[in-house]
Amino acid sequence: MSKVKLAVSEDSGAIVACAGFRVREWRVSGKVLHVDDLETKESVRSKNYGKKLPDWRKSLAKKEDRARLRLGSGTNQTVAHKFYFRQSLPLRACHFEANP
Repeated sequence: MSKVKLAVSEDSGAIVACAGFRVREWRVSGKVLHVDDLETKESVRSKNYGKKLPDWRKSLAKKEDRARLRLGSGTNQTVAHKFYFRQSLPLRACHFEANP
């Protein structure tokens, strides 16, 4: 399992947005920069801090020769989904899971 790294956006020294990510390799899609979590403090959501993180990740994915950027999001995160669509991140797959 690869280790999760953390990227942050700050305002006056306070963290206002963060993303947990890792590089993974899949048999079907090859190397992927996978974002596990993207969170922005609700009080600053209209100030583009969250947008800076996807922009940074896209740049990192290209720099590291990663063909794909993948972001996981729960089906209940409809506000976040609208944000991702505005960032040109199309919905490409659904993941199904069950408890053991």
